[in-house]
Amino acid sequence: MMIKTSILSSSIALGLILSPGIFANINNAEQSSAGQILVTIDDSKITRGELRKALTSSPFYTQFNTLNENVQASIRGDLLKRMVASRLLAAEAKRLKLDQTQSFKDDLNNYTDGLLYRQYTNALKHAVKLTDAELKQLRARYKDNHDAYAAAKSAEKSKKYKALLKLTLLKLRDSLHVKLHEERINPQMTPDTILMEGDEGLSIRASDLFDASQMTPPPEKDAVQEKLYQQIEFLLILNAAKKERLDISKQLERYKEQLLPTLLSKKKARQWLGDKEQSEKALRDYYDSHPEISRVGDQWHIGQIVLANREQAEKAKDLIKSGKASLFQLAGKMSIDPYGKAHNGDMGWIAQGSGQASIEKALK
Repeated sequence: MMIKTSILSSSIALGLILSPGIFANINNAEQSSAGQILVTIDDSKITRGELRKALTSSPFYTQFNTLNENVQASIRGDLLKRMVASRLLAAEAKRLKLDQTQSFKDDLNNYTDGLLYRQYTNALKHAVKLTDAELKQLRARYKDNHDAYAAAKSAEKSKKYKALLKLTLLKLRDSLHVKLHEERINPQMTPDTILMEGDEGLSIRASDLFDASQMTPPPEKDAVQEKLYQQIEFLLILNAAKKERLDISKQLERYKEQLLPTLLSKKKARQWLGDKEQSEKALRDYYDSHPEISRVGDQWHIGQIVLANREQAEKAKDLIKSGKASLFQLAGKMSIDPYGKAHNGDMGWIAQGSGQASIEKALK
């Protein structure tokens, strides 16, 4: 299927582009190669492998193989429609040059920094190993208690990782000649106060830790120090990660494809609803003029007892009204309805408008 993004200039009726039945033949994905192209959107392509990857990362995948083929095909079709919709929105966002806005660049830079930090710290974690002697000692201590052994091994690796991280930070700090100015954390501190500086342009100002609104009155020294130490760790690790030239290009491309539809949605929300005050007023006005949208219908918890004749029914009614027995107790003993007897007469809940008219009339 080939889709041109020019249709977006007049309409984004995405729900009409595809229907679940079209993709029924996607079932049994193993029969075709992962590189098979399912949809082409301008220069962007969605392959069978991408669909399979999206499916395996979805929360319902653990139950997927228990579903019948038609349901599986329907799920694949719905998932593919969402992927197409996301690609179309991303393409429209690019057409509007949202990927050239400062908001997009700032968001992407923040994500890039966070990703580099995680990549570097994950590499440190993978470098942590327990020696054969340490593993042997743990096995001897916990013997057949596998859960305790696994927990102890994880705790030991965590302890080693913290020690390795601390040593790494000390080395990075010394190599960059980092200087702390904790004496500047006082009531006279301003947003421009430099609290840390080092080689290669590293520096931390008070404004990097707190918004201007948070500095009147000045925050407690302990709070400033905690944020300062966290920011120092982040900057040192980030600086080292950039020097390692870690390849995060694929992750960044995926994030761009997710970010662009979000930016487009926000742009349209501002365009259609205006600012927060305007949009809230519009919602309130609509709500006030359509009070029926907030009405919640009655719900009833139904109990039922089925008896052989009217005489038995009248006796049961008297017992219930007198408080000597409940309908549910009697149904479990006397009901001739197999389901009702097995469930003590409990027929569950019904919402107003969903039950038989005669029953709802009696309930009212």
